[in-house]
Amino acid sequence: MRRHEARIVVPTLEQMEALAGKIGASDLEELAASHGMQPFVGIYLSVRQSREAWAGIVDGALVGIFGVGLADHGPDVGVPWLVPAEDLKQHAGALLTCSRQFVERWRREYALLQNHVHVGNARSIRWLRWLGFTIDPPRPWGVRGALFHRFWMRGDGDVFRN
Repeated sequence: MRRHEARIVVPTLEQMEALAGKIGASDLEELAASHGMQPFVGIYLSVRQSREAWAGIVDGALVGIFGVGLADHGPDVGVPWLVPAEDLKQHAGALLTCSRQFVERWRREYALLQNHVHVGNARSIRWLRWLGFTIDPPRPWGVRGALFHRFWMRGDGDVFRN
């Protein structure tokens, strides 16, 4: 079995632009329904407004950009997000291990991790369940009032401790 080379790096503007052209249909729909933004704008603002953001590179290919932002609910609520490339499934194994490590670290930093996922984004919903998130029943959310699941996970973190 071939071992893949996975790297996590701070995303560059070029990577954000490249990813904007590599997003799959369900993720494009989710971005439009949640925030009404074009792909590059959504990626750029997600990176800029996050406490931390990372680009995943597997075998030299950009497979997604992800991070955790702060919620309007306060500094103890983290908002995890991922914008995957359409071909992420070819490199899913490498990203799965890495994503679990980030989520575990974020659980130590925040009292609650939460965000929303579009009901039509089955791949993301499966991944979120695998990571251990609770998936709530769908409710209208976002700029279009489309159906989204809130996903969440309790943490034990406190951003005020050093």
